[in-house]
Amino acid sequence: AWVMYQPEFESTSLENFEITRYEEYTETQILAEISFDYIVKLKYSTETYPSKYKVIYILTDDGWKIANMENI
Repeated sequence: AWVMYQPEFESTSLENFEITRYEEYTETQILAEISFDYIVKLKYSTETYPSKYKVIYILTDDGWKIANMENI
């Protein structure tokens, strides 16, 4: 029988988190650009994915919510 190698997932983490840009447009709207490394640890290897996002938050009756999120 043929058995394909399937890496076993162990954990994930975020490292090197940084807010690279922050602007308050109004009291209820904020823009933030964030960057971080997303680390995926598998049984036999570790993969690192550099990530950077632009996120717009708005204040609602239920608290801050993400209104828009873009990968940049």
